[in-house]
Amino acid sequence: MRKMAVIYNPVATGMRKLSLERVRKLFSKRWKTDLLESKKAGDTPILVRKANEDYDWIVTMGGDGTMGEAVRALNKVPQHGVYSHIPVGTTNDIANNFGMRGYDPYTLIEKMTDSPDLKMIKMDALEVNGQAVGYISACGAFTDIPYRTPRILKKLFGTFGYYAMAGMMGPEIIHDLIKKPLKLRYYRNNRLYETEALTLLVSNSRNFAGLNLYPKASISDGKFEVAILKKIPFAKLLDFGLEVTNYKDGNLKLEDYADYIDYFQTDNFKVMIETEKDALNNDGDEYRTDLRKVRYDIKKKIKVIVPKIK
Repeated sequence: MRKMAVIYNPVATGMRKLSLERVRKLFSKRWKTDLLESKKAGDTPILVRKANEDYDWIVTMGGDGTMGEAVRALNKVPQHGVYSHIPVGTTNDIANNFGMRGYDPYTLIEKMTDSPDLKMIKMDALEVNGQAVGYISACGAFTDIPYRTPRILKKLFGTFGYYAMAGMMGPEIIHDLIKKPLKLRYYRNNRLYETEALTLLVSNSRNFAGLNLYPKASISDGKFEVAILKKIPFAKLLDFGLEVTNYKDGNLKLEDYADYIDYFQTDNFKVMIETEKDALNNDGDEYRTDLRKVRYDIKKKIKVIVPKIK
């Protein structure tokens, strides 16, 4: 019988609502299943690398950060089996990439135990300065909110916990907006661009912070999305902020702000960043690197199994 490792993050928002025994029984219908607990920060990558040697299928259960850790681990080793993720976190941006938004974990598990309802995706592993990123790498105003938001706020309020943290960081955010925290130099189509920017978003995801920024984006097309929010008049910035916080159906139309947002797709991107910040936001976690020389590439495909949702 084939073997499955289910690696779960016990502090993920949705885990407290789940019965681990029920999870085990559902998966055990077709697979010899072991549940492995990620007990502390840094455990998930270790468990994923070990499971990659011993199991045919690795499943993670947690938030977007949990999947980001799994992708980083699989990017460093030859992938022997297949990988899946069941979203039970706060925002679950990644769920939309796999067509799983709005489905409870038990439904997804039941789909995964039914072979006709499965499909394989060869997901691009985006890298920044050699480190894999699951879905997003960002820098600038607002982007440090995810990793600076206390876990208790996420557990109590979900996505609104981030907004609460943004409110507490208000003076600092206003300072960033006024001071224009990023000075960027980057190449696009063999042409050098220099600009002042509020935020840099590099993504292999349709969603970020609950917003459906790129509805037509694909995680397996060999490209990733780059969006640079440049200097923007205060009145337009206010409109943009109101649309972000009051978006409908999660769709934010970047084309409405084409004069202020440089958006494009590419398979490699070099950028030099001058900023008061000293880290990137990679999958919601703080990542310190040399911001004066940042390179993004896609160098590997990760085999991901997802349920077919009708």
